[in-house]
Amino acid sequence: MLVFSLVLPACSGEEDADANGNSEATTEDEQSQPVGAVEIRPRDLSRTISVSSQVEALRTVTLASQMTGIVEEVLVEEGDVVSAGDVLARFDLTQEQAELDRAQALAEKERAAYERIKELVENEFASRAEYEEQKADLAVAESEVQLWERRLAFGTLTSPSDAVVTDRFIEPGESVSSNDETFEIANVGALVVRAGISELHVGGLSVGDEVHLRIDALPGETFEGTIRRIFPRADTDTRRVQVELQLDPDHEAIAQVRPGFLARAELTVDRRDGVFAVPEQALLASDEDESILYMITDDRLERRPVTVGASSGGWTEILDGVEEGSYAVASNPANFQEGQRVRIASIVQHPSDPDDAEEDVPTTEEVPAQPTAQE
Repeated sequence: MLVFSLVLPACSGEEDADANGNSEATTEDEQSQPVGAVEIRPRDLSRTISVSSQVEALRTVTLASQMTGIVEEVLVEEGDVVSAGDVLARFDLTQEQAELDRAQALAEKERAAYERIKELVENEFASRAEYEEQKADLAVAESEVQLWERRLAFGTLTSPSDAVVTDRFIEPGESVSSNDETFEIANVGALVVRAGISELHVGGLSVGDEVHLRIDALPGETFEGTIRRIFPRADTDTRRVQVELQLDPDHEAIAQVRPGFLARAELTVDRRDGVFAVPEQALLASDEDESILYMITDDRLERRPVTVGASSGGWTEILDGVEEGSYAVASNPANFQEGQRVRIASIVQHPSDPDDAEEDVPTTEEVPAQPTAQE
């Protein structure tokens, strides 16, 4: 009996030790599943489109000849900078000058006759009718002088504004007819890009919107610009609306940009800045057509219905159901279940996240607890 009583407690102690050991092993067997997570934070889901077109001067003027004649001299070439009133070319005006001299001589003759008849009328040696007739003759002669003075002025082509000569179409000695093109000048101080935008996108644009432009000829430069105007109608064939983008005239490299360069612009057509967003693959569709996120709370997964909005670039806007600073499973939600223990192994970031955004994987203490329904 003594031996039995000594052995029994010993056996009992061994069983208790086994039970405690098994309990600790069971706790340790529940491993944390590593997951990729996304932080709930404001992001930019604005949608952009890219367009390309050539750079143009805001104001381009084609100067036409106002007379028929022979070009005597051309004073400018392509690329020359001119000011308002500068002479660009002159015509041979020998015939016009002779006609003006004749008209001036005739006007002087008629003016002398007018003064004479006026004096006779005052002394009652001539009738009022003769006076009126001579007065009319003088007016005709003076108008003839004005006509030839005007035609003489047509023989000197001048610049109507400060500009750059972009093209010339005449040479000295060439015969030119009235309305023939002579020069093209442009105001390169204001440069624009006119691009056709699809009718599906133009509704998201407004005058004054900022745009970013790149010039193929200047690969290291990015230019800021604004939408200067949106044309009132779409092209009936292409269904595109012309939109005019103006380059920033104060950019340090604007002097290197020339009309004709190819420009590529990015325009925001659906502005959604400062919205909560998660990767599309983070969302799980439920049987009730709800969108579900698995939120990470105290190293455990919580199944959370959320309200979603627009999608762009593989990310979906979350309108309701999440709090800033919380974390959610970033992908493959169908592989997880409510209450499962997880640990964050990596963080998924959006291109709009700031460069100094936290890239380190947060610890358990750093992941904020989610409020419960009672809270």
